[in-house]
Amino acid sequence: MAATVEERTAGRRRSRRRFLLRTIGVVGLSLFPLRPVTMTAPLGGKRLELLKRIVPGLARVAVFRNPPNPAYGPILKELEAAAQTLRLTLQRVEVRAPEGFEGAFAAAVRERAGALILPGDPLVSNRPRMVADLALKHRMPTMMDIKEFPEAGGLLSLGLDLVDSYRRAANHVDKILKGASPAVLPMEPPTKFDWWSI
Repeated sequence: MAATVEERTAGRRRSRRRFLLRTIGVVGLSLFPLRPVTMTAPLGGKRLELLKRIVPGLARVAVFRNPPNPAYGPILKELEAAAQTLRLTLQRVEVRAPEGFEGAFAAAVRERAGALILPGDPLVSNRPRMVADLALKHRMPTMMDIKEFPEAGGLLSLGLDLVDSYRRAANHVDKILKGASPAVLPMEPPTKFDWWSI
């Protein structure tokens, strides 16, 4: 059994992931091809809605994208659907390393993005101060998903209540360790969220 809090990187072998998924009995094993099962909350629409409310005349939103992270597929799909509903245009900005942050912000400004969303990714989540400083430098309203971002001077953040999420994950693992079959345990999406702003 494996309980993790981060996505596997693209560099890992797919066959290894299939072996692990079959071994631990992840929900949805009858679905092929196998793909990672996540319990993240669909917050992209709410993030875009909040930005549209606080940024007058917002029409274009840039979103950082780290290509090696497989979690970006569903995140971008959700953001695109929400953007269409809110009549916003999404601009994808590719970022692969912290050294690319400056260029990514410059690209967002050059393409006239009115705001920037940085989805949860260790590449950006581990650098809230750097992102906040660049957002201020480029005068770009920016949103992340961790409370450390507004604490570092960033505009706002909307994300999961991590303490609650970890507690729920521990309860799930406890049930499995006590003999419950992972195949019959229901997927429990997050129910508590936090909104932080400066």
